[in-house]
Amino acid sequence: MAGPNLTGMSLIPNPPGKVVMHISTKEKGLIGNSTIDNFVLKPGQNLLPMNAIVDTALALGNVGKQGMVNMIIVGHTAVYNGVHLPYYESVLQSHTLTLAVNLQSLLGSI
Repeated sequence: MAGPNLTGMSLIPNPPGKVVMHISTKEKGLIGNSTIDNFVLKPGQNLLPMNAIVDTALALGNVGKQGMVNMIIVGHTAVYNGVHLPYYESVLQSHTLTLAVNLQSLLGSI
């Protein structure tokens, strides 16, 4: 075979939208959510501003000896112009991030 025998253009949708992720702990379950507005996934590292609302009373109930809380972050929704994007949501929901946060230190600095 000498090479491609068909050429064309592929449209892969990647509209900007809002991504919401659930934040939970193993002991208390859901303690909050985080939101990334105007989310656009680009090749390589994606560093985007995020805002979160966390029930600090629930989170503080999970503080370990070192002042750390293991927060479990899982994608929940991806929305563009009010329409859910299930192909993005399924990918976001299939990946779990566990993040150890020094919550006592963080809250003490506020």
